[in-house]
Amino acid sequence: MLMSRAEDRLMRNTAQKPGKGEAEEIRILLIEDCDDHARLFTAMLEAYARGRGDRPGYHLTRANDLQSGSQRLGEAAFEAILLDLGLPDSQGLSSLATLVNNSPDVPVIVITSQDDEHTARQAVAAGAQEYLVKGKADGELLARTIHHAMERHRLGAKLAAEGARWKASEQRVRHLIEANADAILVINLEGVIRFANPAAAAMLGQPTEGLVGRDFGHPLNADRSAAVEMVSADGKTVYAEMHATTSEWDGEQVRIATLRDIGERRRAEDILSNVARGVSAQTGENFFDSLTEYLADTLQADYALVGELTDGGKQVQTVAVLADGKRVDNMSYALKGTPCDQVMGKSTCHYPDGVQALFPEDVLLQDMGVQAYMGTPLLDSDDQPIGILILLWREPLRHPELATSMLEIFATRAASELSRLQAVRELEKQHNFLQEVIDGVPDPIMVIDADYRVRLMNKSARAVAESCCQGRECVCCYEMAHRRSEPCNSEEQPCPLDVVRRTGKTVTLEHIHYDAAGEQRNIEVQASPLFGPDNNFQGIIESSRDVTERRRVEEALLKKSRRLDYLAHHDVLTGLPNRILFYDRLQQALGKARRHGEIMALLFLDLDRFKHVNDSMGHGVGDELLRAVGQRLKTCLREIDTVARLGGDEFTIILEGLHKPEEAADVAAKIVQEAGRPLIVQDQEIFAGVSLGIGMFPQDAKDAESLMRVADAAMYHAKDQGRGNFQFYNENLKLRARSHMLLESGLHHALERREFRLYYQPQISATDGTVVGMEALIRWDHPVFGILQ
Repeated sequence: MLMSRAEDRLMRNTAQKPGKGEAEEIRILLIEDCDDHARLFTAMLEAYARGRGDRPGYHLTRANDLQSGSQRLGEAAFEAILLDLGLPDSQGLSSLATLVNNSPDVPVIVITSQDDEHTARQAVAAGAQEYLVKGKADGELLARTIHHAMERHRLGAKLAAEGARWKASEQRVRHLIEANADAILVINLEGVIRFANPAAAAMLGQPTEGLVGRDFGHPLNADRSAAVEMVSADGKTVYAEMHATTSEWDGEQVRIATLRDIGERRRAEDILSNVARGVSAQTGENFFDSLTEYLADTLQADYALVGELTDGGKQVQTVAVLADGKRVDNMSYALKGTPCDQVMGKSTCHYPDGVQALFPEDVLLQDMGVQAYMGTPLLDSDDQPIGILILLWREPLRHPELATSMLEIFATRAASELSRLQAVRELEKQHNFLQEVIDGVPDPIMVIDADYRVRLMNKSARAVAESCCQGRECVCCYEMAHRRSEPCNSEEQPCPLDVVRRTGKTVTLEHIHYDAAGEQRNIEVQASPLFGPDNNFQGIIESSRDVTERRRVEEALLKKSRRLDYLAHHDVLTGLPNRILFYDRLQQALGKARRHGEIMALLFLDLDRFKHVNDSMGHGVGDELLRAVGQRLKTCLREIDTVARLGGDEFTIILEGLHKPEEAADVAAKIVQEAGRPLIVQDQEIFAGVSLGIGMFPQDAKDAESLMRVADAAMYHAKDQGRGNFQFYNENLKLRARSHMLLESGLHHALERREFRLYYQPQISATDGTVVGMEALIRWDHPVFGILQ
């Protein structure tokens, strides 16, 4: 964890402490070759544990090098590892890689003397949970770091285990369902698709990855079959028969929906509907009766019959029977052993004489006294037999040619009529089925003619119409939905029928309706074009859905999302941009300055007496002071400038579009002056004052990190100059900072090198010159700079 001084103060004020309910003692492996550092870490943790009586204790096991540390890991269990990168038998990140590979279940915290951000990032990328710099961590920070590392490691392991369990579950079912020819979807109770097999992807026209996570959008009733209408990725309507069952998928209750494409059947139904309407307009109810009478009379037949194949082609059920010029009741007989069985070979058969002898098992021929037989199959549009047209004579037939021609001529018309009757029956069956299906759809569905008249409604639409019309006669869609006397024509609520008529495409609109209680409802309307046999526009199929609650949820989520985005990029206390947003704006400002060849300034400022206010007046007053300072800073800046709070009492300011450094100095002077004026906080007058450092682009730094570093150095220089002032960055500060860093680095090793010297100094009374005491002084005998004190 590599932190600047400002970041360190921010972490101390805001980081959470280790929580209660943990183990009584946390076992830690410390791999450190320096005895002093080992004792220091042990003492820091023991002191922290004693100071926090309700916290767990810490047990450190020490290893001097990587080999012995690895051996300790094999002998005992540890909750965390503290690793020094500079070991006798391993150096740098190779030590970390060895531990992470050999003990992946134990979090590793790197501790090193190198205050290097690049190394810290490399360590985290190599598997370290945390990175601490020796000499910059106290007991509290060390304990907090250990607890955070353990928690993050635990959460990472849990996520990995969950992922492995999900993959195993997926593999168990994949082989069972991917090869299934039917489309299979796994849908959770919220209606979200969790899995789709290749057949489902093919049906809906998009890869399985695109289906997973989408809302299925259709009701699911367990252990029941239903017809659903869906839209594929290329906009085509897909009709499917769906059967849903309840199951468990990866520990979650789901519905497994099996869908079978019934598009061909639906298209066949449409074709049959059109054919049925055309044929019915050209025929009468007594067609078969008239046909048998005409043929019997023309061909002097004693019997004329029209029969329909039933029982899978094994039986014939007559639809018209004429015997000796009179209409008789219909009958049913088996084909086997009769001349009709030969006719089903798809060709006209005639037996001019002796038919009873040829088919002795046909009792009906004997009862009727038939000698001559002629029959022709009635074929459907697929050239498959659906029925039979028969003529019978008691006497031998002398001229079968004329009878054959007449029979075949009328057979075509009879087959069409029989097909029509069969189609009517099938259509009635399918219509009832479809009506039951659409009645089961909770969303209102209507078929609307081109003149706005409602042709068909499902149960939900009828309920809406009854509620809206309230006893009035409503025949048009706008009367039912909007209680209007004319079609919708506003831009806010365009008429779906007019839009589809104009575009020829399916459209989705949103209308505002009012229910019986007068409450406003948001209604999503989807309208698809309905074309006739000649591709002429006949109207629309309209489905609607009340999305009022969904809109409310969406609006609430949008507000929450905006709020979360605001909180993620702004300081909660002052409302100013936080570190994340500040850094983004700094990068943008630098990019703009580079493009336009401009200069810009970065100002770092720190309140001079904030700690005193916090300690003496309380954190509440301190917070109010920070808010007041933030507002006062904004009054000193232009609209294009940015003021941000990085944490604690540190603020940064970005000044863009400058022409010379003096402009930054003017702003800084104004800020120092304004900050020096008293602030009234909770009826108390407070003089805050600021120290401000200025870094200039491109003079002082070329990138964001360098610019922040020089501005920070300039700010500390301002503090050294007596506070309440501003200072520009210069090269002397760089040399001074380097010298300070060298002294600080050397100070870490001064004790082990025995460079400290103890001096005793007398205390002499100013009145009489006598020695009244003495004081002990530690001075540093620096190998380069000599005695330092």
